[in-house]
Amino acid sequence: MTATRVSVLGRGRMGSALARALVAGGAAVTVWNRAPGAATALDCALLAYLYGSHLAMLHGAALCDSEQLPQRFYFNVLRALGPRLGDRAETARAMVERENYSDTDNTLAVHLATLRHVQRLSHDNEVDPRLPDALLQLCREAAGAGHGEDELASGFEILRRRAE
Repeated sequence: MTATRVSVLGRGRMGSALARALVAGGAAVTVWNRAPGAATALDCALLAYLYGSHLAMLHGAALCDSEQLPQRFYFNVLRALGPRLGDRAETARAMVERENYSDTDNTLAVHLATLRHVQRLSHDNEVDPRLPDALLQLCREAAGAGHGEDELASGFEILRRRAE
């Protein structure tokens, strides 16, 4: 069953209370506020995740399209991966809180090799490579900072630094 989609205008007391009640009732809620400065860090963090994951999903679709692979198959596999993403979020949370990224499924070195493959296919198939280029750069920086044998979540240490 698909959740009812609802938009709430305003993040004041009434809008926030309404949004909480709708979420508690199972609705998929989008909140909009007139003043951009009113957005909280959590709002921005969630939007960064949503936009980043959506663009990554579309990049994957473009790679499949470049190889004439059926989009339906790709999107069905993505749907099946949903529960795994929740597990990964919990693992990353624990690593970030401990500031210890050595509890590894795969080392950053393995992720670098995989991202190089994605980057190469993107370039070879003339799919816009900016996303894999950026991900590869971030992982290289984390490896260069001594996290080569750590998990991908070690990228947090690079992301939380201010841009130089």
